[in-house]
Amino acid sequence: MRVPLPPLSELETLELTRSLFGETPHLRRVATLLHERSSGNPAHTMELAEHMLRTGLARYAGGAWVLPQDVADEALPLERLKVHAAKLSRLSQAARRLAQVLSLYEGPLSLPRFRRLSELAPTELFGALELLVYEGVLIGSEDGYRFLQSDVRRLLADELDAERRSRAHRALGEDMLAGGVRSSAEKLRVAKRLVSIRNGDS
Repeated sequence: MRVPLPPLSELETLELTRSLFGETPHLRRVATLLHERSSGNPAHTMELAEHMLRTGLARYAGGAWVLPQDVADEALPLERLKVHAAKLSRLSQAARRLAQVLSLYEGPLSLPRFRRLSELAPTELFGALELLVYEGVLIGSEDGYRFLQSDVRRLLADELDAERRSRAHRALGEDMLAGGVRSSAEKLRVAKRLVSIRNGDS
């Protein structure tokens, strides 16, 4: 069970920002901005810091981090969903299509299952996977790959149209029944899902 972390104080946000970027000009100004935008939420603070890196607001040059003196309101989204949407906008079409299909599965995905579920050609698959990891959409673990944030997974799942959603559910269910499901209860649940899809109720 995950225990929610309490909000960070402004001083704690400053220390977190310093741990990320070191002692560098404009550090306090950026830390204050991160604290205001995140309301001290630790996860949101980290997401905003990552957003700064990905969009070039923060950059590494000459052996040190360079932070902006001023940040436009639209450059650092207030809502977490906008941060997630910006992350997805940086994906290639192939990476986004792969992530959409994978979003229907909540647990870790092994590389063999990636291959079986993917709509991409083999030559595109590994490049798409590499980009998903680089952008922080997926994270690797001993069991395979999983989504780093559940909100991102839900956003991607919502992008699937009815036809692709039904096709992905079918492929996932058949793959799980073929050898990836261990418990009888889970096999029964997947089987019922496959029946509903075949009856047109997706």
